[in-house]
Amino acid sequence: MFNVRLGWWIRNPRHRDFKYSQFLRDHPGIAQYIDENPASPRFAISYLIAELLGLVNDESAYVYLTDGGHFENMGLYELVRRRCMKILISDAEEDHGFVFEGIGMAIRKCRIDFGVEINLDLDILKRNKNLDSPVHFVIGSIQYPEVDELGSILYIKSTLSSGLPADLVNYRKQYPSFPHDTTLDQWFTESKFESYRRLGHFSIQPNATTSAAAATMAKSTEIDRWLDSLP
Repeated sequence: MFNVRLGWWIRNPRHRDFKYSQFLRDHPGIAQYIDENPASPRFAISYLIAELLGLVNDESAYVYLTDGGHFENMGLYELVRRRCMKILISDAEEDHGFVFEGIGMAIRKCRIDFGVEINLDLDILKRNKNLDSPVHFVIGSIQYPEVDELGSILYIKSTLSSGLPADLVNYRKQYPSFPHDTTLDQWFTESKFESYRRLGHFSIQPNATTSAAAATMAKSTEIDRWLDSLP
């Protein structure tokens, strides 16, 4: 009723042009539209009803801007649609059981809608009895049906490993749900925000598995080679 959601109604950019004053002078109707219409609807209930009845389209005065999480959390789908040959995915969804729902759904949709095969060995990320993962990321391949060359995908997962910085060890012990807090929590404290930022930074460092086996250590350096291969 009060339009309290994870998105925002904004004025449709198709109907405005702030760059060219001459354009607005030549089209007084659009200039009048801009003057008469605020940045978002004055009455949220009217557009909520219009949306429920399917009356909102790309010609409407306002469009609903959202992060797309209701369809696909990773952003992988649109990158595959654009036939990107190198894709980096960061997965920080709530996933205590490591079922990989988000990436699994995205891969499934890419195969169904585009005929694109994405191969990722997610077993590498499987946790041990201490709830640690040996690595923080996986490098896989993308096979587009119209080209012979394989694309590459770097999939980074919010995981904990041995050799974590001291502050992350402390935060993990204080808050066992870290780093898989519910997305309903939209009010991160400074400590929580910094812990997620630090984990992300640590995850892509070559020494991210300092206490792990030598083979895993060599594996973690692949991210540097992957990034170096970007054009």
